[in-house]
Amino acid sequence: MDSVFKMLVSAIVAIALIMILFNYILPYFLQTQDAEKELGKLLTEAEFSPGKYKSAGIQLASGASLNAENFDSDNRSTAFSCNSAELCLDYISYDEREMKVKRNIQTTASARCAYAHGLFTCKIYFGKEPAQLELAGVQVNEKIDLSKNENIASIIVENTGRDEARNVKATAKIYRRYFADFEWQKEFVRQNERALGNIAAGSEINAEIELLIEESGTYAVEIIASAEDAGFDGMEKTFEAIGIASLCKAASQESYASYNSAADKCRRRSFCESCFYAYECRDAWKEENAQKEFESGEPDFAYELTDAVDGVC
Repeated sequence: MDSVFKMLVSAIVAIALIMILFNYILPYFLQTQDAEKELGKLLTEAEFSPGKYKSAGIQLASGASLNAENFDSDNRSTAFSCNSAELCLDYISYDEREMKVKRNIQTTASARCAYAHGLFTCKIYFGKEPAQLELAGVQVNEKIDLSKNENIASIIVENTGRDEARNVKATAKIYRRYFADFEWQKEFVRQNERALGNIAAGSEINAEIELLIEESGTYAVEIIASAEDAGFDGMEKTFEAIGIASLCKAASQESYASYNSAADKCRRRSFCESCFYAYECRDAWKEENAQKEFESGEPDFAYELTDAVDGVC
């Protein structure tokens, strides 16, 4: 009788354990597996489009845990991020390498990767879709006259994502093009960067960036718009540079003006750098201050002219 009773108790305990497994433990395990599978797909898609995010809806179950190590490989490093205040505070706890789910939630996961030196550096965002930079337009003259200061690229940068893009910058990488081995080759020359500030979700900005060219020749410029947590986008243009670059540029001004009785004007010396002629210095200041009046002085300075009041500046 005791043996039968013990077998009955053992059976009841086994059934209870099986019910606990199927009702509580196994669902979390399976849902974690489903989440990891979905995130793995997003990462693979993101690797095919560096700088652009890929998104999908995802179910996160209370008690589930995700570890970034499960998504790492020999050529991939993964990190987590949360960009929804409600999700971060109420539903999950996380750091860059581990995330734990506190309450069941259906949310959006987005993956984005960058590739450099043989390694994909990827980030998975939970919450809303992140910021995303796009180059909506790049304008570069096909022929640039260096003597006329035409070495400028006009760009339109758009944020097509759902979050603000912060500390956006534009980079212009200059390459000299040459023909060798029956095809065009290019050699990196230099690059220039310009800070563009922040871009709200769904907004765009127009900007210009200088192309740092000092010699005539055939060139390519790669324009890149980028920001941390906003991805990047690039576009390449080719052009020919002609003429000789003028290195003359406006520098600084004296803090005071002196009265010139012959002209009945106040004159303030405005200094220049790398100018060979007085008119070059004058024109350099005119280009920066189109509404002001300047006259030639010496190659290293021009005069800014302003009205005097009863001989007083």
